[in-house]
Amino acid sequence: MHLVTEFQCLHRLPKTKALVFTIHKYIDPLSELESSPEAADMMARSFAAKSEEQLDYALGTDREKRDAILEYVESIAERAGLGLGGDGGGGLAVAGAAGVMRYHHEQQERGKL
Repeated sequence: MHLVTEFQCLHRLPKTKALVFTIHKYIDPLSELESSPEAADMMARSFAAKSEEQLDYALGTDREKRDAILEYVESIAERAGLGLGGDGGGGLAVAGAAGVMRYHHEQQERGKL
């Protein structure tokens, strides 16, 4: 099972003022969340705020597999002393989790992790 995060950015070129749209995708084993419990917590919050249809899209329609993924992600956060609190966070939590994972990748690339 893998976690896919995607970063989409708009950049304006200084001379021409043209807009450039870039996409960078990271694909990691789901177990990579073990090294970033903050990202796992943010994802758990996001999943808690989603409708059934949104969960089907994000995690698939196999309920057994989906429940196992949700329990795994929540357990990572709980072991780190984090946990679901507040209103879930929705899309902001996903953006935050993606940011944490991006930071983790950048640190790995720089040899700091």
